[in-house]
Amino acid sequence: MRKFQVTVYVFRKVGCSNPEESTTLAALHRLDLQVISGIRMGRCFLLSVDAQDEIDAGQAAQTACKKLLANLVMEQFEIVGIRETK
Repeated sequence: MRKFQVTVYVFRKVGCSNPEESTTLAALHRLDLQVISGIRMGRCFLLSVDAQDEIDAGQAAQTACKKLLANLVMEQFEIVGIRETK
């Protein structure tokens, strides 16, 4: 088995409101950062996966997201990186 680190982002789906985003954006504007016109907040997971190859590591991460890490009714996930580690 080889070791991989898989990076996963989980965000609310477009159209599902997130009060934290509105509050944070308003706070940024109060700090004179009006150039920031939008924000999406979510979670980042760094998974350590023992797998035969990148494909198996990605599939394990996808299964973890579907079963536990993301609420698929309100959230979407994206696997943004898979790299082999030592």
